[in-house]
Amino acid sequence: MLANNSLTGEIPGELGNCRSLLWLNLANNQLSGRFPHELTNIGRNPTPTFESNRKSNPMISSPSNCLVTKRLLTIDYSPFGFIYTILTRKICRNIWDQLLQGYGFFQVCVKGSPVRKYRVSGYLQLSGNRFSGEVPSGIGKMQHLSVLHLSYNQFTGKLPTEIGNLPLVVLNISSNKFSGQIPMGIGNLNCLQNLDLSQNEFSGTFPGNLNSLNELCKFNISFNPQMGGKIPDIGHSATFEEESYLGNPLLQSRVFKWQEVENGSKSGEEGFWWKAVLMEHGCGLTWGMVMLYVCVKRFDPKWAMNKVEAMLRPLNKINASSSRGGRGRGRGRGRGRRIY
Repeated sequence: MLANNSLTGEIPGELGNCRSLLWLNLANNQLSGRFPHELTNIGRNPTPTFESNRKSNPMISSPSNCLVTKRLLTIDYSPFGFIYTILTRKICRNIWDQLLQGYGFFQVCVKGSPVRKYRVSGYLQLSGNRFSGEVPSGIGKMQHLSVLHLSYNQFTGKLPTEIGNLPLVVLNISSNKFSGQIPMGIGNLNCLQNLDLSQNEFSGTFPGNLNSLNELCKFNISFNPQMGGKIPDIGHSATFEEESYLGNPLLQSRVFKWQEVENGSKSGEEGFWWKAVLMEHGCGLTWGMVMLYVCVKRFDPKWAMNKVEAMLRPLNKINASSSRGGRGRGRGRGRGRRIY
């Protein structure tokens, strides 16, 4: 348990010699380099250690057993999540003893068999570092691995198809640069409960067999904009909210079609008011021009001039009376002049 420190450098390949190492947590450090292929050998054969521990009876329990158990059984490790609600010192001791002796207390999937077995399973937590390069195909050998966290790194290349051979319960590889087709083998991980492939560069088509992962309760494939295909309209994949598929414009589904229609209706409502105003003014202007044309054609244009003269006649009288006191030449000119 080396998480949340300031470790730098690369993972030493010598860790691959630890055949009983089932739990390795290096999250949130400053580690870099590649995923060493030797690391895929950890936990390959823990049986000798378990057998040795079983012979040590009774096992020695320290006062910090609950703390150790909580550190190992992190809340992100979903099979252990329910334990946090019932933890007491006695329960912690019993769980710790069971784990050290190799007795599992929840069922895990077994490759090539529909039957699930109680056995101890491990996890690999490398998230929040600066790892780069490709994940080695040898990861398929880690048959005791139930949880794989590789998120928030700089891994590239294709996700190995061999990852579909693991008895995974949690697979989180978000916020990397994985590319290519999502391995179809992921759809065979019948025990998978948490799958996060978001914020990568996956392309190809959406694997339809993900719809058969009936135990999946957390799913996120958002922000892989080069991925296309169709999300099934029925089945388990259709039960997740649209947040699980955001940022994938090439994906097709009823959810996205409905969203487009909704957005279109909203924009239509926003633009309707000014369209109505323009239509109203346009119709009024057209009607006014028609009426003016009809009046001009039907009646004598002098009618309009007579109306204007009638409106200005009082002004003529005022002008005429004011000019009477002037010279005769002015009066003569004033009498014969019309004011328009």
